[in-house]
Amino acid sequence: MTIKTKRVYDKPEEDDGYRVVVMRHRPRFLKKGSYNRWMQELSPSAPLLKSYLTRMIDWDTFTSGYHKEMKSNPVSQQAIHELREKSKVTDVTLLCHEKDGENCHRYLLKNLIDLE
Repeated sequence: MTIKTKRVYDKPEEDDGYRVVVMRHRPRFLKKGSYNRWMQELSPSAPLLKSYLTRMIDWDTFTSGYHKEMKSNPVSQQAIHELREKSKVTDVTLLCHEKDGENCHRYLLKNLIDLE
């Protein structure tokens, strides 16, 4: 099975498998039946995200900061482990709002889940 990434605005598809919102705030428009789980513990911290969005830090610094946050937080580590295990039995799709091809933590998260 695989880990996929997708925009939260994209229509659910059957081959998405287990759909996980990985944003700090669940979008109000998003109906609960359109995803399986919301894991805000896998989103970057508000200060880290703000620093990136306001261009106080570049993508490489954001990436390093995100990895540190995920590795130092036991709740995030457990969530990563859960998704890694889930991906052994079904496809998992990580959902966030950035357009495909733009820098987004969901791609970093996919790599963290795929590491083992």
